[in-house]
Amino acid sequence: MGFSKNTFLSVSFCSLLAFPVNGFALSEGEVTASEVLLKNGSRHSVDCVAGEPGLVKERRGQLKFQNYNRLSRNQKKKFDSTGSTKARKKWQLFRQVWSAGLPVCQALSSGDPAPTVTATPNQPVPATYFDFNGSMNEFAKARFQIPLNLDANIVDGQGLFNRYCSGCHIERPRDSFPLMRQIIAGSPMLFSEQEIPDSALADIMAWLLRRRSPAGDGLR
Repeated sequence: MGFSKNTFLSVSFCSLLAFPVNGFALSEGEVTASEVLLKNGSRHSVDCVAGEPGLVKERRGQLKFQNYNRLSRNQKKKFDSTGSTKARKKWQLFRQVWSAGLPVCQALSSGDPAPTVTATPNQPVPATYFDFNGSMNEFAKARFQIPLNLDANIVDGQGLFNRYCSGCHIERPRDSFPLMRQIIAGSPMLFSEQEIPDSALADIMAWLLRRRSPAGDGLR
């Protein structure tokens, strides 16, 4: 019998009255509750607002929103100043939820289909994300939201990473092709799609994710 694992799980729309969020008021229907699948296979709830994953809480009779990026930074500062194990665990958790939730919330915000990874009886979860040529298989491309028409090859990715990335920073793998595109388009990299086309970005992601496996990601 087959099974499925989804980076985007059941979605429910929350009908909320207007409330302040970071100095702004949200109208009814602007919050979408969802769940994401983390690397260890656990599920975590997220509240999507304007394409960002966060947490909605009630405070003094009002519902307020904080995105997980801000929550992660706050816990990182607390850990740096106190060395608290609890703060370190929260920082790492919030960072994972932000990374997993951002492409889901952006897809919901834009109206695009939610990213999913599915294994059926005819397509079981493979032992590896790569074929014998070092290219990502279809399961891996679905897992990391890489267009199926792209090669995503480790060998080519190593050369491209050394050309564009290694001179400035260490390897920083991400779990989402759209998120990676967003990151490299921002400061200080500012790479356009003409400078690093999708084919090259897919190869770079393959190189960065070369040590990952379905079993390590909790999918087997």
